Amino acid sequence: GTELMIKTLCNAVWALESRSVYDLNRSRELALPLTPERFWGTQVYKTSPTPEMNQKSLKSYESFYKFMETCIARILDRFGICIIYDIHSYNISRQKEKGIVSPPVFNLGTALLDKSKWKQAISLWLEQLGNISLPGIKTDVAENHVFSGKAEFCRRLCNMDDRILVLPTEVSKVYMDEKKGIVYPDVIAAVKNGLQNAILSHVQLL
Repeated sequence: GTELMIKTLCNAVWALESRSVYDLNRSRELALPLTPERFWGTQVYKTSPTPEMNQKSLKSYESFYKFMETCIARILDRFGICIIYDIHSYNISRQKEKGIVSPPVFNLGTALLDKSKWKQAISLWLEQLGNISLPGIKTDVAENHVFSGKAEFCRRLCNMDDRILVLPTEVSKVYMDEKKGIVYPDVIAAVKNGLQNAILSHVQLL
């Protein structure tokens, strides 16, 4: 459901293929879920993909990053700074199984960020997330609680240029029934509006 939250924003990018084909948030070496260990214990394929299929998937993986790097380079040329709101969702039940009693609605991963350089931007983003109002749900925000933001997308783009800030933001699946896959339209609309307002406010404050 994350694409529903971002697709009306300008300069929005979202994947069109499942991460069960290739995972953009892992290194190239681990991007293909060829074993259960690479896909949360789930066997994705009954029959292993051919080498040609794997090469096609990796080509798409690399094409995505080339596309992102080109977009970012243009933004840097024009504005001298690029802020990327890296929006993900996560399963609440999976975190509770790990022993996390109260997974937050929003989690910001900052492990790979230069906090001396981006301290104000990080604090402002956490504040904006906390201002998001959801129907019947208390909005709580955490930093590095369920995820610390160490994945490939953040790592690769942060290393591209020190004028790039990536904000790996996780939204818990309060907007759906995880087991049945049923989305709650009123909640997802509130998340969408809240995130969009938060992004616009964050940019203006910075």
